[in-house]
Amino acid sequence: MSGTWVLDSEALSLYLRADRKMTARLAVAFQDDIRVVIAAATIVEADYDKVHPARLDWVLSRLVAAPSLKNWLGLRRTC
Repeated sequence: MSGTWVLDSEALSLYLRADRKMTARLAVAFQDDIRVVIAAATIVEADYDKVHPARLDWVLSRLVAAPSLKNWLGLRRTC
């Protein structure tokens, strides 16, 4: 694992809508074995209106959803 990126709701919304720049950035992250994390609340905040349910499922399956990002980041520092 080369590192961790944390997406906010805007970044997640762009990825859900297949924004070219965001998709390219995340493709590089996945290729470089970078963990991409979102907070559980980010899923609620993201704009997924008009996003096909299959697209939503696929995107979320590629990301790590942390129930409490603050706790998750604290645990990562101790590892």
